[in-house]
Amino acid sequence: MAYLQTVLQGLKSLKIEEQSREIQKRVGQLGVHISKYEDLMQRLGKSLGTTVNHFNNAHKELGKIDKDVVKNFRAKIIKLELSHKYLINLANKTKFKRATFESCSFYCW
Repeated sequence: MAYLQTVLQGLKSLKIEEQSREIQKRVGQLGVHISKYEDLMQRLGKSLGTTVNHFNNAHKELGKIDKDVVKNFRAKIIKLELSHKYLINLANKTKFKRATFESCSFYCW
């Protein structure tokens, strides 16, 4: 009987050994997957960083466009105001009706 118990214990040990090899194999596979996942996440992080940099650069350029548009618009308004004042002064000097020149300034754009 002791012999059978020893054989049974040996078989249990073999089964445990087989299971531990299977566990080791699966842990190795898990390590490979985790490594690939880490690599992909690093790539994604770099891509997102690049995307953020592109977005920030585009936003800066938009700000430059906005400044240019505002600057040009202000220059046109100033020019229009000066033209309007000039026409009013000219009208006053030549004694024309002021309304005629004021209505003309709308077409100076």
